[in-house]
Amino acid sequence: MPPPIVAALIVLCEALTFTLTLPVLNFFNTQLGGEAAFLGILFALVSAPKIFTNPLFGRLSDRIGRRPILAINTVGTFVGSLLWALSGDLLMLAASRAVIGIFSAQAGLAQSVVADSTTRERRASAMGLLGAAFGVALAVGPFVGGWIAGSFGYAAVGWACAALQLTSLGLITLALRETRPPAHASHAAHSLSDEFPREVLRNPRVWRLLAVLVLLNAGTNAVLATLGLHVGTRFGYGPERAGAVFGVMGVVAILVQGGLIRPCVRRFGEIGTVATGVVLAGVGFGLMIPPWPSPGFWTGLVVSSIGVGLIGPCLSALITHAVADHQQGGVAGWQQSALAVGRSIGNIAGGSSFAAVGPAGPPALAVTLGLIALPGLLALRRWMRSERDTGR
Repeated sequence: MPPPIVAALIVLCEALTFTLTLPVLNFFNTQLGGEAAFLGILFALVSAPKIFTNPLFGRLSDRIGRRPILAINTVGTFVGSLLWALSGDLLMLAASRAVIGIFSAQAGLAQSVVADSTTRERRASAMGLLGAAFGVALAVGPFVGGWIAGSFGYAAVGWACAALQLTSLGLITLALRETRPPAHASHAAHSLSDEFPREVLRNPRVWRLLAVLVLLNAGTNAVLATLGLHVGTRFGYGPERAGAVFGVMGVVAILVQGGLIRPCVRRFGEIGTVATGVVLAGVGFGLMIPPWPSPGFWTGLVVSSIGVGLIGPCLSALITHAVADHQQGGVAGWQQSALAVGRSIGNIAGGSSFAAVGPAGPPALAVTLGLIALPGLLALRRWMRSERDTGR
């Protein structure tokens, strides 16, 4: 089986373990005595550790290989899911989220597998395959998670996640061949030193893309972390109907990243596609701010989901283009670290803004962060065009 396909299946399994919990965490938190602000903390406990662990795991994969590091991370997330299943208080639930956060480097490692095994010209569409896998998880996982929670209780979701992680471990062990070229091992030895972070900081294309990534991801996750609260407060949705909201987002992601993204990249280029996505996401999030009936909310949800679907694969491809082949694991780790920074900021700010303002707070925050990111993205486009024109 081609490595990108196996990588997409691994992302699917791991993403399902995340999306199963999306419509449930709010209710589990409430059942155990947590408030809205603590919900943001629970989401942040998943994202914050990635700031430090994802670059480490990525650099280790450059030196040791993708398969063993993927296996280590999957065993770790399996333990985190067991802790969820056994949670009887907020402390145990928080510990579950923190363990998951420490070992959730699979997305970045899967990107390294794709970068190892594809040409640069085909990389954006291959990254879209990973995004489509997440879209499938977002379409299916919330429905299944809501059904499991409604039928068997919130703790049962943890057992389902653990089963998926065992499936992922089987794929890593039996179906994935090592993709890191052996010739890169000597170069990658430097990735564990301070040289690699300095190289990233000296590469303006990388850190500017990472800065844009932080801003956009913070806005998206402010909305995502509080979406269950949003529809519960405004429309009275329970876990099952909240799962349907996330499911619609997943279906849109499949359609965009599985098909629409290719013609968009051909027509607008990767940065142009990201800019288009930022505009669409901003319009969609803006439509979610007013307290009008549900059709207005659903329109905003679909439009913002289209925008978000265009952004991720193109930013991933742009970041891989900016470094040498033997640095793909390391830069993927830094990308996941930037995503984790954005998620942590967005999760905490989303929970806080919801507590302070209500349902309008998180989407308004997302629009604001998108407006801040867009000029930097357009400036990066001009800078890269100038670089090509001067032959640098």
